[in-house]
Amino acid sequence: MRLMIDRLIFSLFGGALGGLTYTWVLRQYVVGEQTGFIVMDVVWAFIACVVGGVLFYLVWPEIVAFFRMLSKIFQKIMKRLAITDLMILIFALFVTVVVYIFLEPIYRFALEPKLYILVTFLTTPILFIIIWMLGIGKRESIIESTRQLFGSSISQPCSNQHILDSSCLIDGRIAELMMTTTLNGRFAVPSFVLFDLQRISDSQDPILSHRGKRGMMTLEKLQEIMGPKLEVMHTSNRGRQIDLLLKMSRDGYLIISCDMELTLDLRRQGATVVNLNEAASALKTMIVPGEETMIAVIKEGKEQGQGVGFLDDGTMVVIEDGKKVIGQTVRIICTSLLQNPQGRIVFGKIVTR
Repeated sequence: MRLMIDRLIFSLFGGALGGLTYTWVLRQYVVGEQTGFIVMDVVWAFIACVVGGVLFYLVWPEIVAFFRMLSKIFQKIMKRLAITDLMILIFALFVTVVVYIFLEPIYRFALEPKLYILVTFLTTPILFIIIWMLGIGKRESIIESTRQLFGSSISQPCSNQHILDSSCLIDGRIAELMMTTTLNGRFAVPSFVLFDLQRISDSQDPILSHRGKRGMMTLEKLQEIMGPKLEVMHTSNRGRQIDLLLKMSRDGYLIISCDMELTLDLRRQGATVVNLNEAASALKTMIVPGEETMIAVIKEGKEQGQGVGFLDDGTMVVIEDGKKVIGQTVRIICTSLLQNPQGRIVFGKIVTR
């Protein structure tokens, strides 16, 4: 109902615009000025109103679709645009306006009118682009100078600032974790991580390409979930990812990763890393030796006679003499546990009553 009312209002606006077009433009320059009250003027004005109303009524869906498309494009641009880059853009515009105001009297006095317009038209956008590119190129220096100006050193820890690496995005669980609001603060994806994901996506290996595309999809999902809390940070793309992440960690950022080898290397060098695999393992259901539980045996194990099942949280359970009960749910008693970087494995045997 609301859409129909909006469409009718838009049609009325089109009708009024059609009538005004006939009255102000067509009648004056095409039909010619006439004096007195002429019936045909009313008829033609009415026809113009009808044509304008019908035309605007017909194009209403296209107008709505066009503005929706513009809105989506604008939202994507704003999500991808870092706050620092936006401030540099505004500063570049401000400096350009100030310089133009200062030089405008000189241009107007020294140049001919036509040449003045040409010079102004060419130099103003060029000046803006130069200032903006210089600001982007010196972005990190500007951030450091700003922090020092307000009394906060860049090397001070900022535990509410998190960096997402490529393995974290490829894994994909970070998007579901952010929906739970478990982690608080601001998050950033460095440009070298985007470069790495793009490189993986362009790989000739279909498996690697799929992993890279999944990482890109995770980033888009995070941008929808987090909005301005997620920043795309422009950094240097040269060097190994571990060195770049280590530098950011020394600047006070917390690293979120799913790569265990990378996590251990960074921790050995003093970095603070949150590994999602370790967090998931820590949250798994605890079962201790001597405890009994029900388990569905679903397949054969590696060793002779073994059966394999899984707890509700995905923990693998290796059952002694479980091959003969594959497809059944049995009660087992935990005999031992094996903890490794990939997770926890439970060993048990069937309880006979």
